[in-house]
Amino acid sequence: MRTLMKLAALGLAAVLTTAGPALAQDWLGGTPKKPINELKVGFSFRGGAGGNLYVLQYVDKVREMAKELGVEVVMVDAEDDPGRQTQQMPELIAQQPDVIVVWALNAAGIVPALKQAHDAGIPIVTIVADVDESGKQYVTAHAGPNDTLQGKQAARALIEAMGGKGNVVALRGPTGFGPADQRHQAFLDVAAEYPDIKLLDAQDSNWSVDKGQSLMENFITRFGHDIDGVISSDGYTGTGGYLAVEAAVKAGQIEEGHIKFADPNAVGTSYDLVAAGKYSAGVLQLPQSDAEFSFRIAIKVAAGIPVDRYNYLPTPVITPENATEYPRPEL
Repeated sequence: MRTLMKLAALGLAAVLTTAGPALAQDWLGGTPKKPINELKVGFSFRGGAGGNLYVLQYVDKVREMAKELGVEVVMVDAEDDPGRQTQQMPELIAQQPDVIVVWALNAAGIVPALKQAHDAGIPIVTIVADVDESGKQYVTAHAGPNDTLQGKQAARALIEAMGGKGNVVALRGPTGFGPADQRHQAFLDVAAEYPDIKLLDAQDSNWSVDKGQSLMENFITRFGHDIDGVISSDGYTGTGGYLAVEAAVKAGQIEEGHIKFADPNAVGTSYDLVAAGKYSAGVLQLPQSDAEFSFRIAIKVAAGIPVDRYNYLPTPVITPENATEYPRPEL
């Protein structure tokens, strides 16, 4: 099947029979019920066909780790289609993996697929994007970034840069996608603690520089000098917002340096803006670190080793003062 890809460590079985568990012993934290290099992992990922660098780098890291550990990974690519992702679950169940890893495209829409896997007796690990409350009963563990925390980290950094008062516009991610919803709600929760912070408007920017730029142009037309801060759901849209403001400054519409920016998921361009002092803050979430952290949790679940229900990737806040202490995202 076109969307089905098997990653087997061919020709390495003799080496990995001993090397696999040895490589894992420093982080495994228990005795596996099955040799690591005999495990099979099903992986439903959101899709990299659109060139999403975070997805592509994440999947590349999973492939690298699978080869290193001698683990077979069966992948299905949802191609950024929530309905397709649900329909693909029987493909993974039929492979009888030791665990199914799900990168959910829609927090509620994925629930029927989770139930299918759960009813088939296969443990589920969700990654990157958490799922709707109605589906959590089917999930053994979640691993990845804490989007609520990251949203709060960015919100506090922005509001601090604004001096605790002023008007904000939000370039949020797609409504219905877990990380986008959680990051935006986190901003609202933090903003509620500051009576002098007002949200002027929030629009879906779909993780796009171009969409972020066009929405910000519209915000400038509507609100102009009333805008004091921009909170975005990721560095791509934040970069787009910054470009719109930069153009407005050159046109004399906006005072240079007045509008502050922060986002809960820095990319290369927003990192550069932070390092240059043009952008207040970003939160660092590297795909390779995320993949390694989460794949290890999935391996533990597959091997029958107990894990916490929620397992969160550390995500430092980068500012103009400390940006150079952290690696630049290759995104």
